[in-house]
Amino acid sequence: MIGWRTILTLAFICAARDTTSCSVETSGSGEEPHQFKEGNMTNTSVACANQPAAPHDRLPWDLQLQVDRVYQEAHPYAERHLDLSRLQAWLARGDFDMARTVAALMNERQFMQRLVDAEGLPSDLRVVLEQIEAEKFGYPDRSGDLARLYGWLSKADFSIARVSAKLIVERQTALRVMAYRGLPSDLVAALDDIAANEIAYPDRQAALKRLEEWLSRGDLMMARSIAKTIGARQRTLRLVARHGLPAELQELMQQVEDGQWEYPGRCDDMQRLRVNLANGDHSFARAIASTVIAQQQALRRMADHGLPADVQSMLEQIEAEKVQYLDRGDNEASLRRWLARGDMDMVRACAKNMISRQRNIRSTMVPQYPAVV
Repeated sequence: MIGWRTILTLAFICAARDTTSCSVETSGSGEEPHQFKEGNMTNTSVACANQPAAPHDRLPWDLQLQVDRVYQEAHPYAERHLDLSRLQAWLARGDFDMARTVAALMNERQFMQRLVDAEGLPSDLRVVLEQIEAEKFGYPDRSGDLARLYGWLSKADFSIARVSAKLIVERQTALRVMAYRGLPSDLVAALDDIAANEIAYPDRQAALKRLEEWLSRGDLMMARSIAKTIGARQRTLRLVARHGLPAELQELMQQVEDGQWEYPGRCDDMQRLRVNLANGDHSFARAIASTVIAQQQALRRMADHGLPADVQSMLEQIEAEKVQYLDRGDNEASLRRWLARGDMDMVRACAKNMISRQRNIRSTMVPQYPAVV
């Protein structure tokens, strides 16, 4: 059985692997961002084998090796041209960590696709694909699951393909067992608990609908998770109805009120806080209340004493080392938004990111020497 944390981790990886936003823009200063030259970057994966190596001669040596290998060992796979665009975009942004990730992914996919072309799919993948077909059992969105599976296979991303295939096998097996024996006893108990302790809350109907959808797909792990959440929220709301909010939450709410300080987005934060309280989700309510308190306190300190010394230093460093890169204007806008909201943790993260990207871009530039007279 695939672990819940594993599914979340792989979902995050999938999202990161398919990150787009590759258009080149200029910043508000009117200066052109520094761009990397990649020769004749192809827009079709079929023609990639004839593509010359990109002349990135001032990248960090490990990244240089990865990028050179992308071109020197070019081999077509589905959406390779999109991966190349992502690689170019991360380089243009000066985000060498993401560039390393994309380059390594491309090299892995090219290597695996070359093996598939020569020898066919790995034996374990062939076995699981045959198992899917032999144990075929219909469920909602099975065709979508299969399309995603073959999409990963066409990209030679066998790690995600294996996970997708295993999920399909598990869902088919669970539905076949349910058809003969009904739901597992623990799920029956959880559903009985939900019905016996029913109490309405705003998101309950939507949660029940999601529960039914996961059951119909044979995803008992997700069904258990949602059933557990519904049961916990109903118990929480029943306790609140009898005894009021927990003391710690009451104290946090009082701090929010006593320390009130307006900032952009505060109304939205307060609305989310109220929604989570109404849904009996006290964990998120505590998190939001703590965030509101921290931002109000930070803004009050800024009004009295100015920015924290480390933040002030980073902002001065950004300006002193200023160099244009793709999306720098967006990064500056994000930094200003977090400052206006008093979220110093996000301000520090954004500032640190900008400093790193500026230094990376500067390190790739050819030094300019004064003309010899």
